[in-house]
Amino acid sequence: ENNKKEIEKEDKIKEKIKSMSLIEKRGILTMVNIPGYELTEDTISFLNKNKIKGVILFKYNIKNENQLKKLINDLRERVDKNLLIAIDQEGGKIVRIDWEETAKISPTYISNKRSEELAYETAYKRGLYLKSLGINVILAPVADLPSDKNDFIFERSFGIDKENVCKLVKATVKGYKDA
Repeated sequence: ENNKKEIEKEDKIKEKIKSMSLIEKRGILTMVNIPGYELTEDTISFLNKNKIKGVILFKYNIKNENQLKKLINDLRERVDKNLLIAIDQEGGKIVRIDWEETAKISPTYISNKRSEELAYETAYKRGLYLKSLGINVILAPVADLPSDKNDFIFERSFGIDKENVCKLVKATVKGYKDA
């Protein structure tokens, strides 16, 4: 019976996709950045005209918590209440919200502690905070395995010990998911 329900669900999705215009199909597969701290009519028009369903926020979109909440609220009200709103908030060097409680905790720091509990707790706290702002996609953790300490991605990763990296990535993903 579960299999029958899954097939029916898939059929509904396929029908929905068939009924979509090319612009709608492109829009659900696209994530864009937007200029500035607040939405302009031009930005709203662009997002709506192109049926964009994903926005990524950068440092130049973020001044303070109140401004950020307003921007996210405006995106949901003026573009799409189900919009995917993403951010790079990895901790350490890569943060967009520098006042966030866990912002200074980097993957390298967590790796050096070899602590799955710290990885989980950091991700859980960070995830709860981002969720409270209305952000529903975090572009983290970096699961890359750098070749050595000189690799450009090293500081954004959990290190070069693949066993430790796997454990910390798993704990981090669970923390975000639970949040």
